[in-house]
Amino acid sequence: MKLIAEAGASKIQWGIVNNYKVFEFKTSGFNPNISDRNYLRQLLVSGFPDSFNPLHIKQIQYFGAGCSSDKNKKEVNRALQNFFVNAENIEIFTDLEAAGMALYKHESGYVGILGTGSAFGYFENGCIKYQAPSLGYLLGDEGSGAHIGKMFISKLLLNEYSKKITDEFYKEYSTDSKQLIIDVYKSSKPNAFLASLTPFVKKHIKDQAIQKLVQSSFKQFVEKSILPTIGIEKDFSIGIVGGIAHHFQQDIFNLFESYKLNKPKIIEHPFQSLISSVLRSCK
Repeated sequence: MKLIAEAGASKIQWGIVNNYKVFEFKTSGFNPNISDRNYLRQLLVSGFPDSFNPLHIKQIQYFGAGCSSDKNKKEVNRALQNFFVNAENIEIFTDLEAAGMALYKHESGYVGILGTGSAFGYFENGCIKYQAPSLGYLLGDEGSGAHIGKMFISKLLLNEYSKKITDEFYKEYSTDSKQLIIDVYKSSKPNAFLASLTPFVKKHIKDQAIQKLVQSSFKQFVEKSILPTIGIEKDFSIGIVGGIAHHFQQDIFNLFESYKLNKPKIIEHPFQSLISSVLRSCK
């Protein structure tokens, strides 16, 4: 049996491929820059389906956030090998490679991620040839759910929104300003917590202040990641995956048009394309 994983900071989508059939399940997310390998193993201990034996998993392809460095790839490999002890072949890829495969398959183009975090690079011949510098949710991740959430909370705590917006937020999330600060700084996965606030932002996107915030976040993504990567020539194919890209796609389309960039292809989840590729390779 073969196991496929597409891992982000908020959730991991898993697929067990057995006799050309796929059994899918989900766990909480994982990023080796934030949590150690024991956390990933615990996700599998509690989340791996009882109807399958982990000892029967022979091959693993893991596409994950935070897996660009050799150190993090080794950490993820060790966690997987510790749980799937009979696995003979474990391959670790970046989440940007997963996005490239889902968007382009065997073709080439620029590829981005706008989910809990963000990333951008150039995909060619099945791999990422170049990736724009990624500074994580504390110093970067512009355009991501974590970045939008961080900007939103900052302005909320500084009373920059209307009383209606402020009161509705605290009521919907059953919190107040003091507890909100505690939740940000004490959360085990602060980037995922910040990203979890984006549904509220999306619901109130017609509010002028919130719309300005979202536009600012996406502009920073374009100006810090996309434009320095593609250079002067803008007539290139660009694809973006992720929940933020999907739910705010019209805002992204409008922004790209203002920068005279081609309209990007947007996919919410690359997982199904990854699974399809695996099934084709099994035939």
